[in-house]
Order: sequence, then structure tokens, then C-alpha cells
Amino acid sequence: MTSGYLPRTITGANVSLHALCRRLIPAGYDPLVVCAAEGKDTPGGVNWSADYPVLRLVEPVAAIAEMIPRLAPDAVVVRGLPAASFAAGFKAVRDFPLRIYLTANFVAAGFPAPRDAPRWRFAANSRFLTRLGEAFVGRTVSFVPSLVEPRDYVCRPRGDTVLFINPIADKGVHIASAIARRLPHRKFLFVRSWPDHEKYPHIEVSLPNIEWSESRLDMRPLYARARLLLVPSVLEESSSRSVAEAQLSGIPVVASDRGGLPESVGRGGIQLPIGDPVAHWSDAVESLFRDQAKHRRLSRLARRHAARPEIAPAQALRSFLRFIAP
Repeated sequence: MTSGYLPRTITGANVSLHALCRRLIPAGYDPLVVCAAEGKDTPGGVNWSADYPVLRLVEPVAAIAEMIPRLAPDAVVVRGLPAASFAAGFKAVRDFPLRIYLTANFVAAGFPAPRDAPRWRFAANSRFLTRLGEAFVGRTVSFVPSLVEPRDYVCRPRGDTVLFINPIADKGVHIASAIARRLPHRKFLFVRSWPDHEKYPHIEVSLPNIEWSESRLDMRPLYARARLLLVPSVLEESSSRSVAEAQLSGIPVVASDRGGLPESVGRGGIQLPIGDPVAHWSDAVESLFRDQAKHRRLSRLARRHAARPEIAPAQALRSFLRFIAP
């Protein structure tokens, strides 16, 4: 992949990949993650004490072309069409049965015609994205959900904060900030997630009722403080890992209706059109403080939605193994 990886770059996609690799090892596989070197990383270095090797390179996609004939892997999975399109410039990759895991930002990205890469397969982590992907690439796109381990997230939420993760424009930081301004009597916890980047800069908001926290791999202390999770994404999301994590502990969600979020939230929360007035968003948030019966009902539905069989870890692993099978 062309981005950085754990532990420095904590994103939903990276955490999902880490969980998948941990499941693959006892299943008899030897996963290798190839990612971009960043910061003080030594190119070529394996500098994280995971249970599997992480190879950090200046040109990770180009390296795949050299690694395929040397390692003879059972499968190579590339995350995102931009990386796959670049990889297609190498004959060794074009001729390999590459697996491409689509991400939310693939629309308008280039990709090779089926005749140029006939053995490639595609997958996505939501039903929404599989439909969108099939319309875009003109091939079957398999559903392979993100792997979320309940044991890593279940907690006893007893807090009174509105939890908002990833303070960038795409994730709706301006909506979240406007809600915090309108509800000065409520506590908000803003958590940094993606690294601050020129394309996705963190928006710093200074309000008396907003507390800031750095991202972390163990999110349970943050979820334990949450009354609800706020996900006002402007981006047409593929899915939302944070929704799945929060709902495991019965934390209701107030979210936009963008992309795959209706699928992620289900009945375990409140969804609003992205263009709704801030007053509507604020009323939805406030209702989960004032109406105890409503909060209990949505909490129960959130737990039920998080426990649906198609996203259970064992089923997610089976879906992935079908995807990479010859």
C-alpha cells in the first residue's frame, strides 16, 4: 500500500488489516505487509513488534513487481485503485492474479481494462461499495467486511461525552464543531486519527466544551467515556469501522447518510441528510441525553447490529480467504 502503517499511522483500514493478519497466522498463512516508509522509518526496516513482518519502503508498489517472482506468494492484495493502477505498469503484476481491495476514494481513479489484467479480482468492505465498484470497474466485486475483534473494543460505557473521531473536513469536523458550539452544556471529545496531511489537514477547534485526544490502538478508554458517537461524514464513506467498534458496547451513533453509513449504523443510531441544518443535528445529539428510553432502545439495537453474523470475525476471515483463493 502507498500509505504508512501502524503504529504511527492509525487508520481504520490499517487497524482492520492488523486484525486480519492476526487471524491469518493461526489459519496457516504467513502475512507480509508492504507499506510506505514515513518519518524516521529506515527504508526496508521492520520496526514494529507485530506478529508478522512489516516492510517499509520508499516505493512499496514498485517493489511488488520484484517480490512476486522471488517470493511466489499465494496472493497479493493491493489496497485502492490508485495503487493498483500504478502496479499495473509492471508486467509481473499485470500477469499475476492480483486482488484489489477498493476504498471509498476510488471513483475517478484509473484502472486497467479487463483485457489487460484478466486475472485481477476486486472486493470491498460494504454492500454499498460493492455495488458502486461493480458499476465503475465493470466486474464482480466481492463483499469482504472489515475484521473487528469484539474483545479489543467491548467496554462498559458510562460517560457523558459526544465522541468524534478524525477532525478533518471529509469526516465532518465543521458540522461537529457547529454542534458543539450550539450545545455548550455538553462535553465533546475530539480524537485525532489520520496523520495531519496537506490533503487532509486537521482542523483545530478551540471551544471550552471540546477536549482533544490523540489516536490510540486501544480505544476502549475513549469509548468508555462516550454517551454517543458522532459521525457527520461529508465523504461518501465505504463503511465505518468506528461505528462497528462503538456499537459493540451499545454506544448509539448519530451519523450522516453518506455512502455505506446507513449499512454500518443500521437501526443502532440516528441518521440525517448531510445538508440538514445544524439545529437538526444538535437536536438528534441532545435527544440521546434527554430521552433515556430512546438511548436505551438505540443502545440495544446497536449491540444487536454489531453482532450480525456477516461481519463476525470468523465470517470476515472466511470471506477474505474466498476472495484470495485461486
